[in-house]
Amino acid sequence: MKTYFLTFLICLGSLTLFSQNEIKENKYKFVAYDKVPAWVGVIDQFKTADPKVYIYDFNKYQGHSNFYAYGLKKNITFKQFRDMVSDPVKRDCLPFFLYDMRSNPFFIANESYRWAIRLEDYAYTDNHEQMLVTVAKVVAAVEKRITAETGVKEKVCIVLYSGTGQKPNMELAEDMNMKNLGNVSFSGFLKHFGAAKVQVLNAGTAYGHLRYVHADSTELVRLHPTDIVIYERAPIKVPLVAGFITLQPQTPLSHVNLLAINRKTPNIYLSTLDDLPGAQSLIGKPVKFQCNNKKVFIIESSESEILKDKSRLVIKLQVPAPDTSITGIVSLDDARLKNKVLTGIIGAKASNYKLLQENFPEYVGPGDAICLSEYFRLIHSCRADKLIASLNSVSSNDSKIDALLEDIRNSILSARIDSSLIAQLTKLMNEKFSGHKIRIRSSTNCEDLPRFNGAGLYISNGIKPGDKTSVIKNKLLEVYASLWSRNAYDERNFFGIDQAKVGMGILINEAFEDEEANGVILTIPDQTVSVLIDSQKGDHLVTNPGSGDVPEELLFPKSDDGYQIRSRSNIGDVFIGNEELEKKLPELHKLALQIHQLMIAKVSTEKEKYGTDIEFKIVRDQNGAHLRIKQARLLYAPLPQ
Repeated sequence: MKTYFLTFLICLGSLTLFSQNEIKENKYKFVAYDKVPAWVGVIDQFKTADPKVYIYDFNKYQGHSNFYAYGLKKNITFKQFRDMVSDPVKRDCLPFFLYDMRSNPFFIANESYRWAIRLEDYAYTDNHEQMLVTVAKVVAAVEKRITAETGVKEKVCIVLYSGTGQKPNMELAEDMNMKNLGNVSFSGFLKHFGAAKVQVLNAGTAYGHLRYVHADSTELVRLHPTDIVIYERAPIKVPLVAGFITLQPQTPLSHVNLLAINRKTPNIYLSTLDDLPGAQSLIGKPVKFQCNNKKVFIIESSESEILKDKSRLVIKLQVPAPDTSITGIVSLDDARLKNKVLTGIIGAKASNYKLLQENFPEYVGPGDAICLSEYFRLIHSCRADKLIASLNSVSSNDSKIDALLEDIRNSILSARIDSSLIAQLTKLMNEKFSGHKIRIRSSTNCEDLPRFNGAGLYISNGIKPGDKTSVIKNKLLEVYASLWSRNAYDERNFFGIDQAKVGMGILINEAFEDEEANGVILTIPDQTVSVLIDSQKGDHLVTNPGSGDVPEELLFPKSDDGYQIRSRSNIGDVFIGNEELEKKLPELHKLALQIHQLMIAKVSTEKEKYGTDIEFKIVRDQNGAHLRIKQARLLYAPLPQ
């Protein structure tokens, strides 16, 4: 029997990067969604009559934009790449995933499809007709290339998103069918290959009003703490709600799910709403929602049960008091910080980073911090402190809150920063960090705390040598202003934190540029400590995942020195099958346990209820791949997985 397999040649002008006899059947191939052989690629010269199809080495190039910029030598930034891809007028490139379904073909109208394409979600601005033309051109280009490489005339189908806010979506299906263009829904595609229909991300029980949020309105709709929300699209942020369900796969250790754990909010993924019997008919009604590792159900409830459930959520959390005795920027090894309550001086993130740097210097780079005193000086100079003080006199349900928070943010964004602080920051970047790009990261007294993780509530920014003073100033102010987003205000209010006592320091450390992989670790205490590791290639984030992204998930169980594969990445394997990186796993496992012990030593009681949330990177230099720890924080009562 003759065996065909797909090979691709990557050429730059007349320069062939490798010859055909060097191609192996599995080169660049990985397993997506636990079941499907896949490749990552881009279509270049998309405006021409003969677009070029490239499959790239996901181990070498850290994402579509990285391959386009460096592999194809286009000299383009990520922002330029994103803007070009999303706009049909500017578009000369399209990122995609190619799925090999030859072992399990998909039948559409009695016709067999052995290949499928999913376009990466880049917030396309195409109208209906433009998207239809784009999809048809993508199919033609890939079909032509597969046929040329295999010698077999193949048909390719497109995976369509269900939510109307993502493109290409199921609104194209009817017109595609008329043009004999094969298509399948994202949920149908996953079901065909036996991907999980239901995944419980955080177990629990909740009462609330069942709401449905379409993909195109995720960030616009106003939700309430008594809502149980069905999201068409896995959101980057979830406001305070009683529970939530997504119709797209989630990353278990994303910021969204870490907040769910902190809030004790039930959270699940469904491949389709039909997998939760009765849910469709209950939208808009009061319901009881329960999920655990044995059962998931939703039934009609009552307004009285919702009120009764809400009355249990009475939390009063004290945050460390601000200490403004030290000013300016301090090195984390500054002697003045010794024997101080650091969270009040430089914030919790910087305090935790200092602890990590002192104990694991080979994994954690040097750091500095802008003290909380600079934030309080700033809000006093622009009179934002007066607006903040007035928050305590307004109910959190009052419609005035949004306007008041906007006034606070605008006051901060228009404030003047002392020029000496900017000069000090610029000098630090050029001298201590050798002219590299640095990150300026929120470090408040109300995040990364033992009982309040605040994952993803505030923002970070990057600055680099040569940035204008105005750019540095604006990026600093954006970080400060993020303290007063509606999500951040609501989260603190839920935990009973006095809004007038919150303050922000800023952690300064070198940015990770072109990392090979990134990930999140959760240590799970239960007699002994198990370790869960989620990771993705390059700049595809685990903490804030893209639509439909599923990480490589590995579990080191309590009673086993080896690891279990919980899921395969949809983007490309990280540790699995990579001999060099797989050898790093015992080191990463051991490091996670050491960090866990270091962090829980700070807790006076209930040590057994704390896990540790650790973010890490894999970077490479001439000496090979290296592990780097970005941050760590305690997570209260993580559920055994």
